[in-house]
Amino acid sequence: MNEPVFKQLLNKVDKKGKAPIFLFYYYDGNEFRYFTKEKCEPKHWDDGSRTDDRTGHKHQVHNGRFRKSMDGYQDANAYLESLADKTKATHRDYMKKGIVPSPSMLKSELLPEQAEEEPTGQRLLLKDVFEEFIEYSREKKKGLNTIRGYITALYRLGEFEKKAGVLYLDGYTNKVHHDFEVFQSDKLNLHPNSIATTNKNLITFFKYCNEFRGLKLHDQHAKVVKQVVQTERVHLTGAELQLIAKISLSGTLAWVRDAFLFGCYTGLRYSDLVRLRTEHIVDMGAYKVVRLIPAKTVSNPNKKVKRIEIPLIPDALDILAKYENQRDLLLPVISNQRMNDYIKHICLLAGINDEVEMVEYMRGEAVSVIKPKHECISVHIARHTYATQSLIRGVPLAVLQKAMGHSDVRITMIYAKVVEEYKNQVILDAWQKPFEVRQASVLPMASMN
Repeated sequence: MNEPVFKQLLNKVDKKGKAPIFLFYYYDGNEFRYFTKEKCEPKHWDDGSRTDDRTGHKHQVHNGRFRKSMDGYQDANAYLESLADKTKATHRDYMKKGIVPSPSMLKSELLPEQAEEEPTGQRLLLKDVFEEFIEYSREKKKGLNTIRGYITALYRLGEFEKKAGVLYLDGYTNKVHHDFEVFQSDKLNLHPNSIATTNKNLITFFKYCNEFRGLKLHDQHAKVVKQVVQTERVHLTGAELQLIAKISLSGTLAWVRDAFLFGCYTGLRYSDLVRLRTEHIVDMGAYKVVRLIPAKTVSNPNKKVKRIEIPLIPDALDILAKYENQRDLLLPVISNQRMNDYIKHICLLAGINDEVEMVEYMRGEAVSVIKPKHECISVHIARHTYATQSLIRGVPLAVLQKAMGHSDVRITMIYAKVVEEYKNQVILDAWQKPFEVRQASVLPMASMN
């Protein structure tokens, strides 16, 4: 049986310079987190970690306790020990009955006297609990992009709160959520899919509140739904890829161009390009492949872990050869946002200026706009380009699905449905068959008449 652990959350220091002590108990894939009602200055808390002078590695000698420098440390430590003992004993009692208790069961039944001591009428601020949720996600080693998404959602809630007033956890109703969505659309001018991302993060947050923290929500708590709209999938043609490859660039522009083209040749996401190492390149004898577990899968514990394998075409190998033995990572990848800015400029220099019609959203309303194609190019367009160019060149959907790591072939089908070039190529191939072949296919029907 795992031991309960006591941690001080330094991101919650109060005006007196004291930070709260929480009990954490991990069991059967669950986490029980409980505020002990104890606080102290960080200098009075010992987290139990020690550094080995010989190896420099940290190891845990105890599960956290108050230092002797704090007045009343003995009674406080005895109280923590009693909480730890009660936690283990209650868990053990449930297991003897064949029941795996939920965190909310532990909170309501394990320590009822503590719940009764909470001040009546005290309501939890939504932003405070959300900050705890972000800290919890960091401790669970969630991916960097996932954490950034949570921080963005919290920022948007904060902006909404300036207009709507204080938001309480137990006051998040359907009306509040509707007003929040309207605010994001009208005031923040966000794309519907950006609002859908906020909703996705809210769903995860409220699940944490309910299942992990056992916190009370409103009796008519908001029904938060992630509703994504279909977006335009711009891609680069083979001729445009050649224009980008041939343009003379140096410094950062050259780095961005090479990393972007490598994405076009492999279909890798930015999150995988940025971490690509030598061990991800596997020599198969006649050719080489990129073999890795996508970062998107690693950062999401609810997804089935899967490995993808993508053969490297000569153009991709040439790019890797340019940076061989020059750096720890295989490609000189800069931040996603800076890459997005640079790649637009690179496409402009390459002469990718054809006008394209796009659907954009202004205050939640879909609007058709005409803009130069280079303005529509981002790092993720490399993945779209790989998919569409593979289809155009005759790669079967099922094969492309495996290479891109799609869980469902219907996701891969999106590329075949929206790319006009693919449709055009199929029609041209059909009409370019020898006349005799086409005539033979028609004759049987003619003879029936």
